Amino acid sequence: MKSFSRVKSVKVTCDRCKQIVEGIRGEEFSAGFYEMTKWEDYRRDNERYVCESCMFAVPKYLSVTALGFDLRLARLALSRSPERTSPER
Repeated sequence: MKSFSRVKSVKVTCDRCKQIVEGIRGEEFSAGFYEMTKWEDYRRDNERYVCESCMFAVPKYLSVTALGFDLRLARLALSRSPERTSPER
């Protein structure tokens, strides 16, 4: 079992809006902000951290994540549909 003892509360400054963002950081994730080294397709020069509000203002990012979210919802709906869960007649 993996330990979560390396999860830390952090404060970072958004490189776009300059607001201080409180979030958490683990070994393999962050929450409350984006570490832009992992999001190079949406990164501007010299950006390190971007808050969620600024990231969701990027049309390219929003279209990709919204599409992925819609697909996950569609799969979930299909997996729970009566035709798929009822025994064959």
